[in-house]
Amino acid sequence: MAFAEGYSGWEEADWDKVVYADECTVGIYWNNGQVWVQRGVHEAFLPENMADKYTHCEKINVWSCITAKGVGTLYTFTETMTGQYYADILDKCLLESVDHLLPDVGQWYYLHDNASTHHEGKVKAWLHNHGVICLDFPPHSPDLNPVENLWSQLKRLVEDKHAKTIDQLQDAVHASWHEIQPEYLEHIVHSMPKRLQQVRAAQGWRIHH
Repeated sequence: MAFAEGYSGWEEADWDKVVYADECTVGIYWNNGQVWVQRGVHEAFLPENMADKYTHCEKINVWSCITAKGVGTLYTFTETMTGQYYADILDKCLLESVDHLLPDVGQWYYLHDNASTHHEGKVKAWLHNHGVICLDFPPHSPDLNPVENLWSQLKRLVEDKHAKTIDQLQDAVHASWHEIQPEYLEHIVHSMPKRLQQVRAAQGWRIHH
């Protein structure tokens, strides 16, 4: 509620100045969301109407950021995320992405979630030393970060490419990343005022985004 009320005066143009960042995991053979099929009565369990799901598939981790104008640098990795590793990713990718996406915006803001690695000393030091202002994002609030919507779309695009190896998965992730349409990014970012309105109406409970 504090977040929703504190930023209630922000309009779409204000949210255009925010860089939204996150990490996700993409795997081979994953069923990334619902799969719909057309079938006859009593045909639900025919093999051709079922989607397999592999719990121990090979996978890669992905970090990137977005704005209403486009996608940032995509960084893929298999290592365990630590504070130092996250700071290294920011050093390699964040300012480069901002220069590309918001070249003339002046003051911009950074939004990432409250994962413990995001708040380690080395990360805080990097953000401070580079003058990055972070929005005070509430914990456990994926419905308030538009990049979460983007991950769902990315995974669907990757799944459609039917990668069978890690190298193919890497290629599929990067190819899919560049298929993201700017209109979609603008749509999800410009939904922020509505999201905050819904949070206030729900008295701080979960909203459907």
